[in-house]
Amino acid sequence: MNDTPKILFIDEDPATLTALQTLLQNEVWECCFISSADKALQHLVDHPVDLVVSAAVMKEMDGVNLLSEIREHHPTTIRLFLTGHPRHTSVLQALAQGYTQQIIPKPWIDLELKEILRSALRQAQYQRRYGLDLQKLINTIPLLPSLPETYSQVRACISDDDIDIEGMAEAISQDVSLSTTLLHWGNSALFGQRFLVDTIKKAIIVLGTDIVENLVLSESVYRAVKSDINKIPGFDIGRFKKHSVASATISRLLIKLTYSSNVGMQDRAFIAGLLHDMGKLVLANYLPEKFQQAIELANSNKLPLIEAERSIFATDHAEIGAMLAQWWSLPPFLVEAIRSHHHLRATPIEPEVSAAAYAGNILACQFNFSTRLETCELDLHESCYERFHLNDEVIELLKHKTREIFSELPT
Repeated sequence: MNDTPKILFIDEDPATLTALQTLLQNEVWECCFISSADKALQHLVDHPVDLVVSAAVMKEMDGVNLLSEIREHHPTTIRLFLTGHPRHTSVLQALAQGYTQQIIPKPWIDLELKEILRSALRQAQYQRRYGLDLQKLINTIPLLPSLPETYSQVRACISDDDIDIEGMAEAISQDVSLSTTLLHWGNSALFGQRFLVDTIKKAIIVLGTDIVENLVLSESVYRAVKSDINKIPGFDIGRFKKHSVASATISRLLIKLTYSSNVGMQDRAFIAGLLHDMGKLVLANYLPEKFQQAIELANSNKLPLIEAERSIFATDHAEIGAMLAQWWSLPPFLVEAIRSHHHLRATPIEPEVSAAAYAGNILACQFNFSTRLETCELDLHESCYERFHLNDEVIELLKHKTREIFSELPT
């Protein structure tokens, strides 16, 4: 498949296909318009596409069955429904079961339709970077979530040459919970603050825009997951958040031990530790039954959860999280740190940050800040002891400092 995005539209209504053809004639995409489900399936055998947009109701073959066939035989293809009955039971069932990843209502709004197509094609582009097993998994869930709104507002205030701190402060101040989080971190000893930080603007100045941006992202992601996520036995969102914060704290302290004057690297380690596990939220939110199976398998066989995930999903939360980070255009160092936080590997992109996130994750578990109720049996790779000058005394100091930081934060 060449680099030109390819879209296949399937609809028995000639007027719909004509309207779509007219609307998209000036786009850079290579579009094919077919009025038969059987012909569409035949077309896909020799002409793979990035995206299929199908009518939900057709006489020859039901749209649900068609997309089910496409998912089975062309798992890397993104699938969307175009329907005048978006709330029909069969359409909603197809969405819930992952046959379609989004529903476009008829009549459509031209700009909205084009943006949905662009978003789907971006996902197809990202998926091609990964193995077939991961692509199959991603294609069983809805389109990867878009960036949370508050985070997007904060991000819009940051550019290479112009940082709008006033705009950032205003966006964050509209949210009481985010404001509280930033003020607590702004006054935390972890960032060396010795004077009272009592405004959001001061917190942004003390913490720096990178830390603020990713604290906002982290809080926004927690909220984006469904409220019933805690119904998954063995997964507790409260423990998850504590583990993420502990990992971030330890990751920053580890870099500070070795690179005491490199505040930027310390901050990047904090960010990596904070967001390293966000792939778990994707699995828990979109595939809760299978995620629960993975948890049960890990508990019954005394396995690390990541090994159980591979048995159930043929991939793991680290790869899922890295893919989400790329989908959101997060920095390359963060993508790599998320991908490698369970297995220390050589990387040309900020290797010390990735190593800190890896070690921070394990030490957080050992310090009893685990996402699971069971104690952590993972051991640090021996290279970490030399890299971060670790010994029993230093590890005990890290534990004490982490608990001290936690005592400053809201429960």
